[in-house]
Amino acid sequence: MSTGAAKLCSWISRQVMLFSFAEELLGSLTAPQKKLLGVLEIARVERFIDDDSKALRGRPRKSRAALARAFVAKAVYNIDTTRALIERIRSDPQLRRICGWTHLHEVPSESTFSRAFGEFAQSCLPDQVHRALIDESYEGEIVGHLSRDSTAIKARERPATKKSALAKDTHDQPCKGETPPKEQRRLVRQLDMSLPEMEEDLPGECNRGAKRNAKG
Repeated sequence: MSTGAAKLCSWISRQVMLFSFAEELLGSLTAPQKKLLGVLEIARVERFIDDDSKALRGRPRKSRAALARAFVAKAVYNIDTTRALIERIRSDPQLRRICGWTHLHEVPSESTFSRAFGEFAQSCLPDQVHRALIDESYEGEIVGHLSRDSTAIKARERPATKKSALAKDTHDQPCKGETPPKEQRRLVRQLDMSLPEMEEDLPGECNRGAKRNAKG
């Protein structure tokens, strides 16, 4: 059995046990709830959050692990706003317990959700979870293909203005009949680069625009 097939069988068995255990505690689960439990089991965002508030002064802060799970639920349930997420958690006891809150009064306010979201963004929590998933899924394997999504993404940032070409030095001009050397494409250069070097080589500003159609 290949490594990928072994991991798949292991995940299926874990998923069956997870749903059985959850239904014993929460009752019958809906399809979205099972999907959320599966995503939370794979991501395990709690690994990257320090929820120890004993050393802090003043009022103990709300559980960041529960808040992170709630934001995962927001993405899985495709909820537009944080306020709508809070209302959903308050009205759904099963979802509330999946996130980590037993009682209704334990659900934080909207301002606490906003502060926690800022903390997660500052600590790059999604990047940490994504990097860990890649390391675990492809440990000891070689990626033989790369899939890219060409879907257009709307962005507020405007393309950076192109720098004017500098006056060419006549000494640098190729001789008659010679062809100037072409700069290697980035994908070719990356073959001999480390990951930090690849990240450093990527452009840091918006340098690509888009053509407008007849409707603008």
